[in-house]
Amino acid sequence: MKLLHEYIRLILLESNKAAEIRDYYGIDLWMKGPYGGDQYEPDIVEIESLVVPEEKRGQGIATDVMFELVRWADSNGYILALDPSSDFGSSVSRLRKFYSQFGFSGNKGRKKDYRTRYAMIRYPKNKVLKEEARQPSFKYKGSSNYFRVELPNIGYAEGGLNLRFPDCQSDVDALMETPEYLAAEKKYVANAKPRTDIVKNEETGQYEEVEIGQAIFRPKFYDVNNAWIKNPENRGKGYGKQIYKEFINKAVEYSRSSGGVFIGAHHCTIGSGTSPEARRVWASLAREYNSSGDVIFIGL
Repeated sequence: MKLLHEYIRLILLESNKAAEIRDYYGIDLWMKGPYGGDQYEPDIVEIESLVVPEEKRGQGIATDVMFELVRWADSNGYILALDPSSDFGSSVSRLRKFYSQFGFSGNKGRKKDYRTRYAMIRYPKNKVLKEEARQPSFKYKGSSNYFRVELPNIGYAEGGLNLRFPDCQSDVDALMETPEYLAAEKKYVANAKPRTDIVKNEETGQYEEVEIGQAIFRPKFYDVNNAWIKNPENRGKGYGKQIYKEFINKAVEYSRSSGGVFIGAHHCTIGSGTSPEARRVWASLAREYNSSGDVIFIGL
């Protein structure tokens, strides 16, 4: 009876990550776990099904999903396990080659993990995928008005300072009501110097600098004007998201004195100019930040 209860528990233990990815990409993804870990061994997450609908194939979705899964597994220290199957059109050998690109290997021999029956397994590799390890390879050009971040031999993102986002004003308005924005505004007003003006002292006839009110919170606005992955073979491998994140980090660095920053897709400033691929990357990014539509806000 105890074994039956454990089996039922594992069947019901579907990862929230699977539901999140399934809903976003519109694919068939089911996972079980994490389970089975202890003080000596990491938890296991079994990828029971990963199927991209025929009408969505050839767009790099499976690659994007796998990069997101391995990054998630690495950040949590999970082992991933799966079983390549030809049930949905692709050959087992082709699938093995595909999954091996993400660090999967055969679950066999002296290293076999008997907690799972699946044929391929991947151990967490934090040192490989942590962004901190990759960031030193970025190169930077420009200034706070307009700058570029470049990942050599891969691609770049560039953009600059704007007065506002006319085509995404509703997103900005929504973000101005969020707790993160309100907290950043409160912090900025409490710590920034009050506003001053030069006025004439009627008694002395001298002009003096006097306080006229508290500081006004005015976050900066940066948009990603252009982003590009040079080699088509490098697209769909997570580099675009990594480059966008580094652009965001640089915009944050340039906005420290303002107390906050809005960062948006290029169409927010001119009404167009953001490709479907860039929108997909941007939408994936937006889930990791305080966001509305194609605009994110970061309080400093």
